[in-house]
Parts: sequence; structure tokens; C-alpha cells
Amino acid sequence: MAFRSLSAEFDDDEVAGESMVQKLVAFGLARSTAQRLVGLPHVTPDMVTRWLRYCNLRGPDSLHNTNAFLIIRLNRNDFPPPSWGALRRLERRLRRSSSECCCQ
Repeated sequence: MAFRSLSAEFDDDEVAGESMVQKLVAFGLARSTAQRLVGLPHVTPDMVTRWLRYCNLRGPDSLHNTNAFLIIRLNRNDFPPPSWGALRRLERRLRRSSSECCCQ
């Protein structure tokens, strides 16, 4: 029975890893780069989701190339991903500034 639980856990990890790879490839990273990043021990599904959300919010107006920025953030483990609250505040601020630009 313990063998089955370990096998099921391995399958769940494999599915989560493939899901992260698919998200990163959809964002624009090469599949081999996405697989390498997902294989790092500190990269989690939540971390990938939050950094992708941040990069999507910042978009092409960012000072950094978003793909390079995402690779650096996931590759290093020196800066935590933004919290969900910070992402919501950024989204509100960007929405507010875009509506102000439209009104002027």
C-alpha cells in the first residue's frame, strides 16, 4: 500500500511539473528552458503562477525583457515571488493609470 501512495505522489509531481512546463512554454520560453527551470528544487507551481502573473501585468512596457526577467527570477532563489495581494494592488494601479491616460 505504501508503494501505491509513493507512486501516486510521483504521478502528481509529474503532472504538476508538466503543467508548469506548459505554462512557461505558452508564455514564450523554449521547452528545454522551461523543463530545466521546473527541474530546479526551489521552483513550485505557485511560484511559477505568481511570477507569470507579474510578468503578464508588467507586459512589454517593462524596462526588462519579460522572458529574460522570468528566467532570472525562477533560476535564482534570492527574491521571493510577489504575494497575491501585491499582484492585485499592481493590477489596480495599472488599471487606474491606464484609465487616467485614456481620459486625458
